[in-house]
Amino acid sequence: MWGCPLTPLLLLATVLRIISLSREPLINPDGIAYILQAKAFYLQQADQILTAYPYPTNLSLMIAGIYHFLGDWILAGQLISLFFSLLTIIPLYSLSRIFWSRWISFSIVTLYEVSPVFVELSHGIIRGPQFWFFLVLGLWGFCRFLDLKEPPRYYLLITSFAFIMAAWSRIEGPLPLLLATCWLLIFSHYRKSRCRVTFFCLSA
Repeated sequence: MWGCPLTPLLLLATVLRIISLSREPLINPDGIAYILQAKAFYLQQADQILTAYPYPTNLSLMIAGIYHFLGDWILAGQLISLFFSLLTIIPLYSLSRIFWSRWISFSIVTLYEVSPVFVELSHGIIRGPQFWFFLVLGLWGFCRFLDLKEPPRYYLLITSFAFIMAAWSRIEGPLPLLLATCWLLIFSHYRKSRCRVTFFCLSA
């Protein structure tokens, strides 16, 4: 499920995004705020962390970490977005395979990777690409858990972690976590204590 069929899709997506990046090298306005916060993290200026942005973002933390190796703030931010944009292809394909055939899933992923909107956003210094990845990863883990008769509990761990990261990425991010929590609490078939403990051990 996670192997060879995705290789040509990943290659095509990489080429399209690199071409788009080379044509639009300018930094987006929001990216300035994330870079300033990343600098505060990197330089350990605690009093400056909330100056550029009202709360600490995981994107800024990632930029600070990548900058240590690249030495370029803008490139670090762009590569993080590019990385998560490409990585989204894997759980998106796997999520699609739960509901549809291989060729339909292949087509869905192809539409995602060639969409001008997603291609353009994939290299901006924004929180969108990482939100897409964690959201789709969480949906895959949760749907996979519901799809199996005797699902391993690690699917709920993946779901919980992914939805928490999605919630940290975007203001609308907590919604999937809330919906998954309500599902586990309401539907009797999934109200086993071991399932709730596994899911809530990260969500709490």
